[in-house]
Amino acid sequence: MIQRFQGDWGRGMHHDGGDWHWIPMLVVMVALAVLLVWFVSTVVRRGSGASPSFSAAPPPHQHPGPHRSAEDILAERLAHGDIEVDDYHRRLEALHKTRPNPS
Repeated sequence: MIQRFQGDWGRGMHHDGGDWHWIPMLVVMVALAVLLVWFVSTVVRRGSGASPSFSAAPPPHQHPGPHRSAEDILAERLAHGDIEVDDYHRRLEALHKTRPNPS
């Protein structure tokens, strides 16, 4: 009676005689490995503060934080190469002329 319920399990997974069952498993394992490498590299890149390689320009309209002064922003733009030195001095002078006296 017990032998009747066992069926073809005695021959293992290769009951049809073919040995190709490992091919889909190999494809899935390679795809998972590629996905894992991509995910880890994305997380590491974002964690280190590096910008993605496809980003050529800084994001537009970044609002300055409350602790950054106009001079700091202007100096940062000069350092990034957004403005020239003479333009920096002209804008810095304009900032000092238009700023009200703190008295």
